Amino acid sequence: QMMMVIIVFAVVTSLTFVAAMWQLVRVSRQFKSRFTVPVEALIKVVSRGEACGYSEDVPTLKFAVARELGVVSSNFQRLFVGLRFGNARYHGGDKLKELTALRGARELMEETGNKRGMGVCLSNLGNFSRANAKNAKVRAQLMEEERDAVALLTRAVANASELAFGPAAAADGASGFNAEAIVECSKPGAVSAGAEVTADTVGQRLFGLALAQHDAGMAQQALRSLDTALRVHAATGAWASLARMA
Repeated sequence: QMMMVIIVFAVVTSLTFVAAMWQLVRVSRQFKSRFTVPVEALIKVVSRGEACGYSEDVPTLKFAVARELGVVSSNFQRLFVGLRFGNARYHGGDKLKELTALRGARELMEETGNKRGMGVCLSNLGNFSRANAKNAKVRAQLMEEERDAVALLTRAVANASELAFGPAAAADGASGFNAEAIVECSKPGAVSAGAEVTADTVGQRLFGLALAQHDAGMAQQALRSLDTALRVHAATGAWASLARMA
């Protein structure tokens, strides 16, 4: 009877040990799949980022065991969006990849409420739309709003005007800007030192708008935008900008 007890004890102990080892292996595998592997993948993508123009997507860590890892992944995804924006090494001349980067940056700026960043994205997207007006492959992928370069660039001008000079400079009906107010505010000493956007930036966006209006057959509006841009750059002494427009 004693021998039977010993045998039963040994069997139960062995089974318990096997079950514990199996559970340990299962937990170890889960830990590796949900923590170690995702972190290693994130490290690899980040470390190769600059060399490949941030073309690799940041792995999503939504199944990671720690909530903090998900936050880290999300933050790196946002960082990569910013680093891809305007980065020729990312899109390598691929217009559709460039469009994806532009959209991603715009979504990020809207999500974070960065008004200056929104203006930059509107300007870049408008210029992209104008530059690819005859690219059928790109045009087919553009949303209706993205096809209207004039509308996008008008909003970009209004954005810069408001940030540089205040709401009055951006309010002038459908044109999106008050030409006389912009020129007056561009004079030396008129721009606040704390303004988020310079008068020169306003002039550059006006020039981009003038080009889009010209391409759209809006000759009168294009002349008005161009004239305002010239007057802004003349008022600020931005001779390099004037030379680029010549």
